[in-house]
Amino acid sequence: MKKTFFLLLLLLISAPGVWAMGSTKDDPAEVEPIIVGHDRDAHGCIGSAGYTWSEEQKECIRVFEVEASGAPSHAPEDTAVCAYPELIGKNIKDVDTKAYFPGRAVRVLPPGAMATMDYSATRLNIHTDEDGVIKMFACG
Repeated sequence: MKKTFFLLLLLLISAPGVWAMGSTKDDPAEVEPIIVGHDRDAHGCIGSAGYTWSEEQKECIRVFEVEASGAPSHAPEDTAVCAYPELIGKNIKDVDTKAYFPGRAVRVLPPGAMATMDYSATRLNIHTDEDGVIKMFACG
């Protein structure tokens, strides 16, 4: 008798939860779909696809697709350039950052390096592996 009463009580307590699982407020027909590539900036550039606005070319470009010719001279106000494909795979010890990026704040970040969270549009972050091989560039 006690087992029957306990099972009946358990069924009554859990029944509203089971019924609620069948009805949700977020009906898939009512939820707006997430559109991939729907993150255009003020110039119409799609950031998630790697596009940024180039003031020089007056169009959206992928910086990593722009061919580099020799060592560029980038002034601090040139914040759009954060990719240097010609340096990927080179050891940071072989790159004279002061000569290659004149007037620009450069921060080399090996794996696990501590870095401040402040954003500086003129700063270039160079990410390396444990051996100092350049893996990635980022502005900020």
